[in-house]
Amino acid sequence: MAKVSCVQNCGPSLCSVCGPNVNTEDLLFSAREANLVYMDKVYSYNQATACPILASVTTDETWTTELTLESIRSNCGCNDGCGCSEGCGCGNSGCGSGCNCGSQRANIICCNCSTANGCTLTSDATFTITRSYVLVQSLNLNTGVLAAGNVTVDGTAVDSLTQTGNRYTATTENLVGTTSRERCKDLGLPSKHFFLISAPGPWQLVATIVLEGTVNTDGRTCCFQAKFTTPTTPLAVTGASTLAIPKLALPCTVNGVSPTINFSFSGMVHVLNPSITATCTGGTCTLELTASLAVQPQVNAEVVRRTLFCLDACEGMLPCDGTEAAYELDNDDDCTWPPAPACKCGTAPTPANNADICERQPVCNFDDDCDCGCNNCGSGSRTSGSGTSTLPSGFQWTGCNGCSW
Repeated sequence: MAKVSCVQNCGPSLCSVCGPNVNTEDLLFSAREANLVYMDKVYSYNQATACPILASVTTDETWTTELTLESIRSNCGCNDGCGCSEGCGCGNSGCGSGCNCGSQRANIICCNCSTANGCTLTSDATFTITRSYVLVQSLNLNTGVLAAGNVTVDGTAVDSLTQTGNRYTATTENLVGTTSRERCKDLGLPSKHFFLISAPGPWQLVATIVLEGTVNTDGRTCCFQAKFTTPTTPLAVTGASTLAIPKLALPCTVNGVSPTINFSFSGMVHVLNPSITATCTGGTCTLELTASLAVQPQVNAEVVRRTLFCLDACEGMLPCDGTEAAYELDNDDDCTWPPAPACKCGTAPTPANNADICERQPVCNFDDDCDCGCNNCGSGSRTSGSGTSTLPSGFQWTGCNGCSW
């Protein structure tokens, strides 16, 4: 069964919806040179999966349901063994679309194959599920459920724990001094520790359950794909599973800067023993899913520390805020594919690659509004051509308000 319907040569162009790996908006870069920079160095990047939590689920009207039916097409020739009944109009091109094949299932499948939308759902529909999976959008905890005491390194609780959405940050100022191994510190290497998140829960799940297979409905067998999306309020999964990372690398403190542990939650969900029931009234059908979910929480953890680096790199030459250079910065979207290289060192003008920078230019050339061929410019008047022009009272025609250098 097709998962995606693609229309060729239609819709927005690729470069209007997809960007390059680094979008610089035509930013110029200086020549490559040594730079001192602070960056968050990642010392450890780990993932752990917890034991599954079983939860039963029965959908209702608050769930969003989407059903796709597709006819099973077969060879409808008269010699294909389907045995079209009298009146089906068998011919070299197969059974006619308006034929009446009676109640013989084999004949129905054969003779109706030329009907594109011949699948009609009824309350007597029988679903046979052959494939199931879950698209997990989020699996996380409510705010304030996880405390610093539930997050430990070698049995010692982290100093503090803050939560922003599904992202947690644990500080380690005192922890590092207690748990770091002297041998590792002397060599300037991080120490490996046992990182534990004790019994987090209950969980909040936002996901789409996808079931595929065949359905026998109205005397026909069709392919189906059903999607059940959780309500606006996430599905509560009661239970807790401990998450552990045996070897989390934690560096020492340098110049008062200690590492931090950042982590977030995700998960895998499996569907157990699903069944679908259809209820149709007046041409409107609703689907009900009954199943068990095996929810496996996952944690993605990283250890970072603000670290000083000397990099041989080129700097992006961004104009100062409030300047004409910033105002005139070209932000036009260049729609070309494949895109040009994202960035390249040495593209900014310098005296070495642009001789115009060193040329003497008028200080007061405001878009050539002033005729700087004039001379003897003074306060209140200027000489232009053969005469003298008197300026309105209050004008000062000197310096950068006139033609003087």
